[in-house]
Amino acid sequence: MDRGAKIFTTNFDTILDSTLFPDHIHGRFQLPLLDLNNTIAFHVNDKEFEWKYLFGTNGLEKLSRLDRIRKNQANEYDINFFYDDTLDLGDLLIFGLSFGRTEFISDEFLRQYPQHKDNKLVWSVDGHILLKLSIKKDLNKLKRITVSCFDESQEYHYRELFGNTNLEERIEYLPYHQIFNFD
Repeated sequence: MDRGAKIFTTNFDTILDSTLFPDHIHGRFQLPLLDLNNTIAFHVNDKEFEWKYLFGTNGLEKLSRLDRIRKNQANEYDINFFYDDTLDLGDLLIFGLSFGRTEFISDEFLRQYPQHKDNKLVWSVDGHILLKLSIKKDLNKLKRITVSCFDESQEYHYRELFGNTNLEERIEYLPYHQIFNFD
């Protein structure tokens, strides 16, 4: 791996921080957890608060929460990936990110309303990342994407996900063992 490469992670743990020095775009745990209040980034009001790590049912919800986090300057989040238009991603490797489907949009719903399948911001729990990658491409801040696939079904999922985006022509799908040798 290129040691000059910038590493972004959606993982909350900080176990590899001293080796990889990643940016935590979804926040981070503070370990050891000795006080439950240490999981709160800030209070919105007397009854609402924001976690130090990003949860959400889809990309739209996560993007909305990230905007609130940005406005409140929560230090647990490295938000340059989402808000720095000058950040150049160059050759991007996506490894270990599921881009899973939201579970509240059923297959039956998509059969009846197929036009919503292309709305990746709502369709994927990581749609907010897809949106930002698309914006980076439009700003010429994303040259190429290599997507690491664990198996054929994961590659199929990625191809379906990226298929109707402006990113598809810049993506190469590779088996994970061609990228990292874990032997």
